[in-house]
Order: sequence, then C-alpha cells, then structure tokens
Amino acid sequence: MILVTGASGATGVHVIRQMARRGAEVRALSHSQAGADRVRAAGAREVAMGDMRVANDFARALAGIDIVYHIYPALQEDEDSVGIRIVEQARRAGVRRFVFHSVIRPQIEAMPYHWKKMRVEEALFASGMPYVVLQPSMYMQNIRGEWPAIVKDGVYARYFSPHRKMNVVDLDDVGEAAAIAVTGDRLDNGVFELGGPDSLTHAEMAGILTRVLGRPVRAEGRPVEDGIAAMKARGVPAYTIDNFAVLSRVADALGVPGNGVVHSAIIGRPLARFEDFARKFAKEMGA
Repeated sequence: MILVTGASGATGVHVIRQMARRGAEVRALSHSQAGADRVRAAGAREVAMGDMRVANDFARALAGIDIVYHIYPALQEDEDSVGIRIVEQARRAGVRRFVFHSVIRPQIEAMPYHWKKMRVEEALFASGMPYVVLQPSMYMQNIRGEWPAIVKDGVYARYFSPHRKMNVVDLDDVGEAAAIAVTGDRLDNGVFELGGPDSLTHAEMAGILTRVLGRPVRAEGRPVEDGIAAMKARGVPAYTIDNFAVLSRVADALGVPGNGVVHSAIIGRPLARFEDFARKFAKEMGA
C-alpha cells in the first residue's frame, strides 16, 4: 500500500491517477471531504482523513504502509519541519521506500521554498531508508490561472520578464514518473530532475498559444509589486507573499531553465512539448 500526502491538490491527483493506472493500491491523506472525493475519483483505493501537520494523524495514515509519496503544499513556512518529522515517522514505521516530491534547483538558498525542500532531502538521505527524490520544473498546467485573460484579452501576463527561459513540464508526465518510482525499484536511491523537453520564454509560449488558438496572444511582464498587492488584498499569508516575491525576482533575473533528458529516459518515451499540452488544454477548456 502506498500513502500519498498532499493528495488532493493538482499534483496529488495527477500522481494518484497514474499510480492507479499501473495497478498500485493508494491510500490518500486528505483533510477535507471535498479532497477525499477528488482523490477517490482519481483512483485512490483508500482515504485517510487527517492533516499531515498533525503527527498523530500522519501516524494513523501510515499504519500498514509500505511506500510513502510525500507532497507538501507550495510556499508553506513549515515545510521543512513537517517534512523532516514525516521522514522520521516513516523510518520508525519501517517504510521500505520514501519518494519525495521536491522541486527543480532546491540548492538555491536565496529561494526559501526551494531551500526548505533541500533540508527535507537531506533528512531523507540521512534516514537510511531507500529513497527517490523527484525534482520537477514548472508545470505547464500552471497556465490555468492566466487562461481567462489569455482567451479574453490575448494577454499572457506573469510577474517576471517574458524573455527569460523557464523549463516547463506536463504534470501528466510527472505523474507517470512518480508512478514508476513507487511501483518498482529501478529508481531507488536516486535524485532525478523532471524537466520538460524545452526551456521557453513566455514570449515563445505566447507565440505557440497564438498558433494553437488562431488569434494573437502576447506575453506581458508585470511589476511584482502588483502581484504582492493583489495577494495582500486576498488575505494571503505574509510568508507566502514574501516567497512569491523572491521566486518572481529570481525568475526575472535568471529564469529557471532545465533539462528533460532524464525524465524522458525514466518514462521511456518523448515528453509532451508545450504545444502538445496547449492543444490538449485548450480543448479541455473549450477554447
């Protein structure tokens, strides 16, 4: 039995769906009934209700588990402390493989979201458990938030330069690599970058969207201060806002290029390109 934490978000649902397709028995940890419904629809065999931040909840979910697939919600201040504790609980429970859903470039100390994942990786390496660390790049599916403006106004806006290279990956491909990591041992004790096949600027992505949608789409970089103000107006926690600002400024200065060669080798086929994804997503959204 495989326990998936952070199961009801977009990453968890894609991962569970691919695991179920490979016949894996998945127990999903969810803190809400709506989340439980989502993971069951994705193929989870069991749902453990609880919050992974609560040690006793995680301990109950861990009963009878062979493999843990650990996902943590993005931009959370306690990611390192909770992750390190979860690794230790899994070790004490005799888990035979721990797969950690990390992030591309966790070595960048200036980016707390990434650096906290590095601390969890470090704890996992020291645990003595067989492990797999997966480091995905930016999901193509992240375009969902910008999609209404793309369709309505022809503007693909981000809070960093549209001329910096960003590696983007289809979450379906990430889910397939995750399923391989939990259903066999060939990735054990490895750290793998799950990039996509291309590192593109958002201007290049806008050009692809223009071709896919058959109408002009332009990329636009907006001041990060505008994003900060919008998040404050929505009541987003200060820590999350601060990390959003750091991520945006690093992307603006350097971009986040990556590589999909290892990812393609893991899943044994070519990775989806951004245009493949865009055509699929546009159809899904009725555009």
